Amino acid sequence: MIAEKPSWIRHEGLQIFSIDVQPGGLRVATGGGDHKVRVWNMKSLGRDFSNEESAQRLLATLRDHFGSVNCVRWAKHGRYLASGSDDQVLLIHERKPGSGTTEFGSGEPLMSRIGKLQ
Repeated sequence: MIAEKPSWIRHEGLQIFSIDVQPGGLRVATGGGDHKVRVWNMKSLGRDFSNEESAQRLLATLRDHFGSVNCVRWAKHGRYLASGSDDQVLLIHERKPGSGTTEFGSGEPLMSRIGKLQ
């Protein structure tokens, strides 16, 4: 198998430690060394978009962790996203419709945190 990461999927130049595709294949979540979880649009994989359309690639940046994010996993129905980090915290995020053109909304944070387990 040959796998290639699109150049626009990045975590501020740091490593990506985890990736998970949302059931149904609409989104992919990544966790990395920048302490963030990022949600990407799967429809944009393999396409060469102009700078105007590049905003449609990154759907959400979740900044609730204080350590490298080592694990991201979607629930089987795709509504919840769990993330685990070196900060010894497990977060559960809920996907909610927002304002703007994307389902995740236009402000920060773009997904709400509904739970914190320590």
